Amino acid sequence: MSGHPILPSEPISLPLLPLRDVVVFPGMTIPLFVGRPQSIKALGAAMESGRQIMLVAQKAAGKDEPRASDMFEIGCMASILQMSKLPDGNFKILLEGIQRASVREMGDNGGHFVAEAVPVPPQAETGPDVQALRSAVTQRFDQFVKLSGKIPPEGLAAIAGIGDAGHLADAIAARLRLRIEAAQPLLELFSVARRLEKLLELLDREVDTLQVADIAATTIGEHVTE
Repeated sequence: MSGHPILPSEPISLPLLPLRDVVVFPGMTIPLFVGRPQSIKALGAAMESGRQIMLVAQKAAGKDEPRASDMFEIGCMASILQMSKLPDGNFKILLEGIQRASVREMGDNGGHFVAEAVPVPPQAETGPDVQALRSAVTQRFDQFVKLSGKIPPEGLAAIAGIGDAGHLADAIAARLRLRIEAAQPLLELFSVARRLEKLLELLDREVDTLQVADIAATTIGEHVTE
């Protein structure tokens, strides 16, 4: 996180940006390309009113003109860090997730979606069970980083420096770049313990898959050299 204030739990009206193929977590920084007219108008409204916007994943990425029923109810409030117009008329933006939020109502305002969002205050869970889960998740993530080769080693150092278990879970989830069907349920888990449990299940599956692939590749290599 970069110094954003913790938002109150009262409803707040924000422009809404539907997302295809991605779920944004609190603390996650991500570049996006935006081209749909509704989405561009939502960005403009956000830039005029504090740079905050509500991000919600679409249930089906292929829908070009999604309705309220085509989007999940739990998303992430975010801050627009950078925004630039591309030669083709689309926009490139850099967003940082701030806080989970539930969309209570969704409407249309001047050609773009507006959400009545209820921020979900982060839970501070620090019991022995949470600490045990935190340790297990960190160890599994370390294995995943070494096996996958997709995350630079410095990513581990950044994770190790996170003190809050909830922030740690979100930071790891963001780096895994999960499919929506795996990422959205994680976003919807407000309990830190349950989020860590689910994340551990996902990491176990990923590590097991990578280990099997590594063994298979090694076996093939041995046969080739014989």
